Amino acid sequence: MDGEKISSQLPTYAESDGRGLASPGNAMAALMIAVIWFKFHTFDEAILPRHTLTLITGTGALGALLLLFMPALLLPRRARGAALVALDSLLSLLLLADLLYVRFYADLFSLRNIGLSSYAWEIASSIAGLARARDALYFADIPVFALLARFIRDKNGWGRLTPVRAASVCAVMLMGASGLAWKIYDYDGAVPGAIRSLWDRPSVATSTGTLVYHAADVLNIIDDAVSRKS
Repeated sequence: MDGEKISSQLPTYAESDGRGLASPGNAMAALMIAVIWFKFHTFDEAILPRHTLTLITGTGALGALLLLFMPALLLPRRARGAALVALDSLLSLLLLADLLYVRFYADLFSLRNIGLSSYAWEIASSIAGLARARDALYFADIPVFALLARFIRDKNGWGRLTPVRAASVCAVMLMGASGLAWKIYDYDGAVPGAIRSLWDRPSVATSTGTLVYHAADVLNIIDDAVSRKS
């Protein structure tokens, strides 16, 4: 059998990548999660002086990111990179909102703040005036990941959505949910009612990390919405 026949029987790059879990797209997603986790960790250390990174706190933050990012890997291949970069952009904007709220209100941003105040547009310019040039560093990774996502897409490196791949993504999401729940229930046991009320946001974020605080904020909003409908 000559070389051409042998090479024709070997799986192409796209086919091989489609069957494997260690695809370039998955590697990019893992790197992106690590970078965003680090961004929130450095924010916590800079803004919340009493914040201490522990195993359970780090696991909770990682769990929140896994729950948020893993579903993007279930999308069609050509949409995965754009979805991941969009999530990175939204989380970076959330970090900036937290930063500006801390400078203006000495408090953290909540999704409940969106559209609740009739004076939001009046104070927006005042809050934006607190932004500093170095705050742009929170967005420095986005162009890099956007270019990387496009390169992977052009090389067909995202991999086909096989049953094994889908089951693996769901398993990682379950692990993420477990890590997040571990931290939330641990803190709720130490300070009963604090997670539900979030009356002192910086205090909650100091103990849980900003990512877990925001996850708790979202869960509370969902719970309130369901309670109103029932």
